[in-house]
Amino acid sequence: MSQYPYTRLFWQSEHSIVIAGPHIQVLDTNTGDVLHSTAKCEEDQITSGPIRCATLSDCGKFLATSGDDKKLKTWQVDDLKLLSSRVLLKKPTYIIFADNKDILVADKFGDIFRYQLHPSSNESSSGYTRDALSSHENPSGGELILGHASLLTTFLVTTDGQYIVTADRDEHIRVSWYPQGYTIKSYCLGHQKYVSAIHIPSFSPGTLISGGGDSVLKLWDWMNGELLRDINVFSAIQPFITGRPVEASTEDSEVVFVVHRVASIPSLAPIIVFSVVGATAIFWFSMDDNYETCIQHEPFHKPIIDFTLEDGGSVWVLLDADQSSQGGRSRKDEGGDSNLVEVR
Repeated sequence: MSQYPYTRLFWQSEHSIVIAGPHIQVLDTNTGDVLHSTAKCEEDQITSGPIRCATLSDCGKFLATSGDDKKLKTWQVDDLKLLSSRVLLKKPTYIIFADNKDILVADKFGDIFRYQLHPSSNESSSGYTRDALSSHENPSGGELILGHASLLTTFLVTTDGQYIVTADRDEHIRVSWYPQGYTIKSYCLGHQKYVSAIHIPSFSPGTLISGGGDSVLKLWDWMNGELLRDINVFSAIQPFITGRPVEASTEDSEVVFVVHRVASIPSLAPIIVFSVVGATAIFWFSMDDNYETCIQHEPFHKPIIDFTLEDGGSVWVLLDADQSSQGGRSRKDEGGDSNLVEVR
């Protein structure tokens, strides 16, 4: 059987979920034992290629995934039972849950569609026509929420459920009403390159943090579209970008810089944690630093694939390696050493 590294992690106090290639595993968080795996499912239930997008419901009971096969699949976490499989006409770029009952899917054409967690019995691939405002047909009865003129890279729904914040490949961040996405509240404009990560801390709900290909993270008053400040992070991160750096095709070639994820939890307030593609460390800073922001780091000596924050303040990290770093505690599964590391 082919072996795949873990590429996505969802931490929970008892059972955590990891993605590895086309497979999903449910792990015992305390022991690292594999409780359930799609490797034991029937072949037609498994994604034909790697899972590209995945999201866990806030209640922790449901998982939604999609990959190169352009199928939106929903799973019951307790036993990895496949609840539904729906066809998407275009490849998704990002998916999230909304209110534990809806799944929002962004695709490469810049549209976001809303699907019910539990599809109705009469939902099928026939009988649905192209929405007048969407860029393409939707074969599984999704409801169009909004559209961008460019590929959507990431988005979120605010905790009060009133707004949806979307970012695209053409440096734009847009704040719209939800689910009336055609009503725009504000724009957060100022990035010079694509936006790949956005986050609103629960302890500072009026602040949006965004990052992407620029050398800075930006803090916004997102309701009014006002830039609060830039945080220069590139100089602190550059020494940790290793492996095979990609160079831009300009006379003054430079390493392509991509912010991968920005996150926070109330127990770590006012700390913001973030990762960068290809970097061998996790980085953080305090939002209370009003002048010269200090970027701190925890090195792992291997590229970071993904991370998640535990409620108690620990950081769980997926490494591009089969061995753990010093200072970390590795978890093991049936295939040998894991690339899952916990840092306290």
